Amino acid sequence: MIMDLGVSHLSTLTNITYLTFDRCFLTTDGVVSYILSLKNIKALNVSKCRGITNDVVAHLSTLINLNISECHYVADQRIDHLSLLTSMKRLNLYNCSQVTTQYILEPLT
Repeated sequence: MIMDLGVSHLSTLTNITYLTFDRCFLTTDGVVSYILSLKNIKALNVSKCRGITNDVVAHLSTLINLNISECHYVADQRIDHLSLLTSMKRLNLYNCSQVTTQYILEPLT
């Protein structure tokens, strides 16, 4: 089981471009503090990580692919950080129970 402290030990792997932490016990603070040191990160999967919130999006502007599916603390309030992800090609919000379809489609109309 990977937790925040375990992630911090990966900080020397600066050439990583894709990370998957599916179903880990990570928090937004743990992921962000580590990811900020990865200048080449393009894809991140933190699906089903119980402690991930909207704030993870605000700090990861270089991402092309982000999977935050089934992260139940991601919500409509403050998901507007998505507009900062100008390079984003793929975003998975599947089963984020506090994100509504209306809120996601609103900026597109």
